[in-house]
Amino acid sequence: MAMSLSRKRIFDTVKFRIALRYALLFALSSALCVLIAHLTIRRGLLNGFDRQLEAGARQFLYEYLTGQRYRQFDREIPVSAVTRGEFDAFRKKLPGVVLLLGFEKSGGDERYQTFFGVQHGKLYELRQESSGGVYSRELRPANHLEMLESSFENRARLEGVRNVWYALYGADGKLVASSPNSAELADAGELTPGFSVRGSARSDFRIMRLRLFDGATLEVGQSLKPVQQLIEEYTLLHVGIFSFFLIVGTVVGWLIARKFVNGVLRVSDAARETAGGDFSRRVPEGDGGAEINELVCTFNLMNSNTEKLFNELKMVTDNVAHDLRTPLTRMRGLAEVTVEGPPELGRYRELAGVVADECSQMIQIINTMLEITKTESNIETPEAELLDLREMIARAAELFQPLAEDGDVRLAAELPDAAVPFRGDRIKLQRVVSNLIDNALKFTPPGGTITLSLTVKEDTILFRVADTGCGIREEDLEHIFERFFRSDASRTRPGNGLGLALVRAIVRAHHGEITATSKLGEGSCFTVELPKNC
Repeated sequence: MAMSLSRKRIFDTVKFRIALRYALLFALSSALCVLIAHLTIRRGLLNGFDRQLEAGARQFLYEYLTGQRYRQFDREIPVSAVTRGEFDAFRKKLPGVVLLLGFEKSGGDERYQTFFGVQHGKLYELRQESSGGVYSRELRPANHLEMLESSFENRARLEGVRNVWYALYGADGKLVASSPNSAELADAGELTPGFSVRGSARSDFRIMRLRLFDGATLEVGQSLKPVQQLIEEYTLLHVGIFSFFLIVGTVVGWLIARKFVNGVLRVSDAARETAGGDFSRRVPEGDGGAEINELVCTFNLMNSNTEKLFNELKMVTDNVAHDLRTPLTRMRGLAEVTVEGPPELGRYRELAGVVADECSQMIQIINTMLEITKTESNIETPEAELLDLREMIARAAELFQPLAEDGDVRLAAELPDAAVPFRGDRIKLQRVVSNLIDNALKFTPPGGTITLSLTVKEDTILFRVADTGCGIREEDLEHIFERFFRSDASRTRPGNGLGLALVRAIVRAHHGEITATSKLGEGSCFTVELPKNC
């Protein structure tokens, strides 16, 4: 049972499937290559075989036409090699002659060309002499049959009577001359020119038929047994090569699959540890390829984000518990004092007012946290409406002007003359502007200055809030946008540490970014960068 489960597990693994598919692909490609090579070799052998048959047929044709033995140094030349002058001279000698073929012959140190042509059913030998005249003589192939049959017999005995077949059929289809094994291979059927295969008791023969000028048909054949044996040897060789490559492909496929899957197994092991609660687990990168490394990086990033989320959740839980404990403690203390004191209506009304204020503060904290969470997780997408950022900032400056005057702070707005259109959520963007101005007013002492500026570039819109307040320490700059973070300078001022976190969440929901620069004792500058979207 355990063995069957183990086998089933192996067959279900990605490693096995990759190795199997790689082996199949390797086998198919190897089989295709072997098949192409096999067919190419087979075709090459048969083509060479056919060229030998054709050369033999041309030699017998020469002897049939001339009645002379074919010499190895004689060369057949095409009729197209006849010059226009030679052709006109031949036509002048024999009007209406049709040239069939020609040979280049050697006579001592000289080489001359002899052509054969037909005029009115008669065969002629034509040759242009050095004097410019034309030599011609009539040939009678019927008188050459005895010599041709002798050539058939001599060639058959030289090549092996059982290995070759030569025959000449007359225009009426009757066998006129043949090699000694005529009884077995003679064909009384339709004599169609071209190549064919004819079987015998010993082996198959490759036959070439050549139709002659007088209607006769010349057959030249040779046994295919040597070629077939050679093809069988090549077949066995190719099967062996295919089997070797199949085994090699399977082993290589398994090794490659093992290497590829190794990264996945490392991620799987780390995932099991993560499932046990260890979010600090990271998978080292290897050389498994870009996709595996991307999977490893994505898993590490996911674990890092999860670990960060849990740490933030713990911190938020602690901060929420602290921020809620303070008002709850005040309410409890005031309630205990009120209960222990005289039962006066005014004291109970005072208690009710304090409880209402503290509850409002706690509800505000909870609502702000929920809004940040929804905005960061894209649960609520900003409503897109066309608005004018210049007008929005100008109205916000006008609304905060009385508060600035009460604190003896100069509030200046440097805005462009033209409207700055932007498509976004009006209410959320108003909270961004108001939170940043309110934050600047908290930390700017009397006599200081807050400057609001709006700049439009090619593809971005920049909104800055700069103040001359107390500034932010450099080590605190990277934490000021975190939830519930409060620097030392802000602990004595009202607030819960959620304002800048909400600002960043809203800005990022509008595909923008917010940054802060500051010098301790000189002031701070918050820059909101939004993309131009209209």
